[in-house]
Amino acid sequence: MDKYLENEGIALTSFEDAMNVCKALINSDHAVMITREEDLWIVNWVWCESGQSNRNDVVFRCRASVELEEYESAQRAAEDGN
Repeated sequence: MDKYLENEGIALTSFEDAMNVCKALINSDHAVMITREEDLWIVNWVWCESGQSNRNDVVFRCRASVELEEYESAQRAAEDGN
């Protein structure tokens, strides 16, 4: 199974620090995602080839729907003998 998040990520204890990291990444043509895990702010990013750091360069989906799609694809491949 492929990875769901890019390897690029950082955990920060301060929301303000996380926002500063996000701002710097966006200014450098990256799309960013920020999440909360317990007491940490997690910032993940992907460099956008278009050079516009916009959401059209990335896919943002619920993990459950991706896992279901991958499961169904694996089932079809198994039925086809691949």
